[in-house]
Amino acid sequence: MRFAGDAPERKTIDVAADPGCHEAHTREPLLAEDLIVNANGTLRNVLVHVSRGLEGKRFEPPTEAAVLDQIGCRYVPHVLALQVGQTWRIRNSDAWLHNVHSMPRRNTQLNLAMPARANDATSRFKNAELGIAVKCDVHPWMSAVVHVLAHPYFAVTGDEGAFSIGNLPPGAYTLEALHEKLGASAAVDVRLGARETKEIDFTLAPK
Repeated sequence: MRFAGDAPERKTIDVAADPGCHEAHTREPLLAEDLIVNANGTLRNVLVHVSRGLEGKRFEPPTEAAVLDQIGCRYVPHVLALQVGQTWRIRNSDAWLHNVHSMPRRNTQLNLAMPARANDATSRFKNAELGIAVKCDVHPWMSAVVHVLAHPYFAVTGDEGAFSIGNLPPGAYTLEALHEKLGASAAVDVRLGARETKEIDFTLAPK
């Protein structure tokens, strides 16, 4: 997942208003995560998913939960992808109050206060929906993005910008990439034969 252009400097977030958050970042500042260009010129936190080719098929959700944690006054991971019906487990590993406020368009809104190291909370999404914003009403700089898909054929890029989508049955598919600030990539069509693998590269640029 390549980034076209010069890598922008990540903004430093001022967390001095909260003593706990300030203490958590005395050694290393808290940096914005809405646009991270890796050292190799690739992008982190990009959703890559099959957008066409699976119509009419149903997929059981995984039994393993997708976890969104709150660590050092940030959501971890910053971008979370899960399947319709999969358990969304929400955790607070910090020793102070947080809040998880989701703002979907096609699903039920969640607004959950989480005291210090409270028991995990769980929820589920009933509808596929990309780009659900999540914020903390206690700490306004905290944000995350949740993507909910109707199938398991997706991935989120990491610190090397790579992604892998496995076990797609033979067929013709369209893949797209989506970033919270850079938007969607051009669609890529791919045809897979039995036991065939293909390498696909995307490039995203500032608007």
